[in-house]
Amino acid sequence: MEETKGDLRLVEEYFASKVERIKQLIALRGATDSAECRDELRQIADELAENHQILDELEAQNARRKESVKKLAALVEMTNDFETQLSHMNTHLPTHLPGFQQPVKPKQKVYTTPSKQPIPVGSPPRHHQTNPPPPRVEAKEAVVELKRKTSKKSLTTPKIPYLTIIEFDLILIYIKKRMTYEQVNTGVDELHRILEEKYKIMSMPRSKLGTQAMKRFEAFRNAENDDTAGQHFFTDDDIRQLGQKLELDSNGKSILTMLRHCGRLKESRRGGINRYIIIVSA
Repeated sequence: MEETKGDLRLVEEYFASKVERIKQLIALRGATDSAECRDELRQIADELAENHQILDELEAQNARRKESVKKLAALVEMTNDFETQLSHMNTHLPTHLPGFQQPVKPKQKVYTTPSKQPIPVGSPPRHHQTNPPPPRVEAKEAVVELKRKTSKKSLTTPKIPYLTIIEFDLILIYIKKRMTYEQVNTGVDELHRILEEKYKIMSMPRSKLGTQAMKRFEAFRNAENDDTAGQHFFTDDDIRQLGQKLELDSNGKSILTMLRHCGRLKESRRGGINRYIIIVSA
């Protein structure tokens, strides 16, 4: 009896699922007549095709990298063999070869005690003889020189190193998308110009700043935090206000992502502000 009830329950669940599917098909029967639905389906199909293309490119790139690794391993092994042979040849070099010279041992230095010479009558003792004092530098001139060096240093901003072709080729396709090597380094040039203009304003005395420059100066100061202490950086607002050839569109964001990926920038997000800090190589 219990087995019969279990079988009937399974049959009931089966028919219930079929009825639910039929209801869904009836609800979707007129979907093809909607222009909005057709547009969404077309967009989904385009995205699927693009994803398939990206996967194919990733597989091809992975295959090329595997082949490069094999070639590099063979090159390393060959280099090690050459190094071993050269070391053996250098150790067992025949003495009768022309131009061969025996290694000369460095001569040991012989230290002798200085002979005592008589001190003339009337001359001061040697321990009282001192070097003439260094020339005095006026304090005012030193302060002026220090200010000049400090102002000159404040105008210099670090340069973001360009990406190399090898670094660009190693970036995954979904990061660089359709960007070219020249476009990325052109963006780096634009970031250099933005940084120079920003820190030129920050190095000027406030008394010489106009209304617009003073507003930018205050915005630059307000964007600073503990992460940017002692470092040069720029923000999204700096790009919007000072950028001429770089925008925060898909291409601009791809350039910033590639520079972070290759260790040129590091990002700090605090207080609703995106800060891009320049990484200065030691």
